[in-house]
Amino acid sequence: MAYAHDGQRINIKMSDMRTATGHLGVNFNMQEMYTVKHAVTQAGIGSGFEINTGVVKNRSDASGYRVSGNVHLSGTSTTTHTDAVPVIHKSATGRYRSGTGAPTTFQLPTRTADNDSNPNQTGSNVKFGEFVGVSNMIFPTDQCGWTSAATGTYYQSSEIGPPVNLNIPVTRDSYYYNGSTRTLGGTNTNAYGPGQGFTNRGRFEVQGNKGYGVTEDNLAWTVGTTFHNNQWREFPLNTIAGVGDRVVVVVQSGGGTMYTFSNTDPIYLRTSTGGSISGVQTTTHYGPTKNSTGNDTWVAVYSALLSSTGGAAYVGVNPFHSSTQRYIFHCFVLRKGQSSPGISNVVREKHGGVTNGSGYFLSTQNFQQSILHGNSFRAFFITIATSNGTGSGTSTQTIAPTSTSNYDLAFCGHGVNGIYQSGTSNQRYGGEWSVTVNNYTGGAAHSMDAKFNTSTTYGNGTTNTYMPGHGSNNRKGTFKKLANDHDVIMITGYQ
Repeated sequence: MAYAHDGQRINIKMSDMRTATGHLGVNFNMQEMYTVKHAVTQAGIGSGFEINTGVVKNRSDASGYRVSGNVHLSGTSTTTHTDAVPVIHKSATGRYRSGTGAPTTFQLPTRTADNDSNPNQTGSNVKFGEFVGVSNMIFPTDQCGWTSAATGTYYQSSEIGPPVNLNIPVTRDSYYYNGSTRTLGGTNTNAYGPGQGFTNRGRFEVQGNKGYGVTEDNLAWTVGTTFHNNQWREFPLNTIAGVGDRVVVVVQSGGGTMYTFSNTDPIYLRTSTGGSISGVQTTTHYGPTKNSTGNDTWVAVYSALLSSTGGAAYVGVNPFHSSTQRYIFHCFVLRKGQSSPGISNVVREKHGGVTNGSGYFLSTQNFQQSILHGNSFRAFFITIATSNGTGSGTSTQTIAPTSTSNYDLAFCGHGVNGIYQSGTSNQRYGGEWSVTVNNYTGGAAHSMDAKFNTSTTYGNGTTNTYMPGHGSNNRKGTFKKLANDHDVIMITGYQ
């Protein structure tokens, strides 16, 4: 979908309402601007229903077609409109802002009668101004008129000698506390975000996405690296999160002991000016847990839900540890759908480093199933390969989504740590990462046995599978192998 991703009611055109495959929206009218349920079958003890619309027709088309008469898993019928309009699912919301600041979220209109068997029924109460910021992407793609200032500088690592300002500008700022004073910067702390395409000062590169409007600048994902312990740092989110959004932090560190937070929350949120935010609900989804395969690493996953007040522009993190270790923080925002987004499961595994990285590589474990997918909810799957160590940086090989990829967004990067040495082969990097995301829009069949165990089958109404992975692989996470030992964290969530 090519809607107005910046959330403003400026220059909105009907021609923006087209699919990523080049359909121009011919004969597309306001009455077709309605949402459809996510296709699902549920059968089991005491309940059963089937919703057979709203399926992605082909896994190589991330925006999908509005499908009628499709039995969502068997694919017995795949009739589509002659000029297929984009699917707008019930989990999607509009995100409007009048200027800078947190967006307002709109529930989009359904059909006149929310009838699963008649997808051609017209919509009602359509308000064109609510169709802004609409996307199947689980992350916001609107910076909300605010970006973290390019005012910080890189510092030489204290591992090498006394901290020295290297006078290399960064594109993402961070803050620390000097006593009670919030101060820009922080020795041995760097932040990386979209738009930072430097291959020698650190890199954050969006390698490809399927029609979701993600650019090098607007993805709500920031990576922070530190080499210190037991001190708070605040990293920017590259957006302003609104009410119902969830901020997630995936943390990885080296050896020693990553402490569990007991007297305070593991993360907190701040406005763009450093103000506190009320009504934040913090959750620990995983860890802290150690893996001693290869180099020791610890991993934890936290989130903070803005339940009543919006405006979050920074997230506060703390390398709460028994010793000074290299830390890497992946900080991102999940956008509100019909309900607030959540994380249902985290799977972790360890992989050894390879020389100069690699191309497509698959996890050994499967993603956990999402039993919530269907109707007004949809599943999403995120694969994060992360290394907190130094190395040669991720390779130049791409893992951009292709026609055989079941994920629809890929990005990667590395940080810098130590003295920057232009034009040499022995540069020192702090942290590497490779991420793929599946914003799932296919069908699902849930079944329950006599012991109330639920299993889920995924599909898209064709002979192709449609789950995270690449090629014919099903329910596997895809990532680019990194230069050093790295954890792979696979997150199953819902919106």
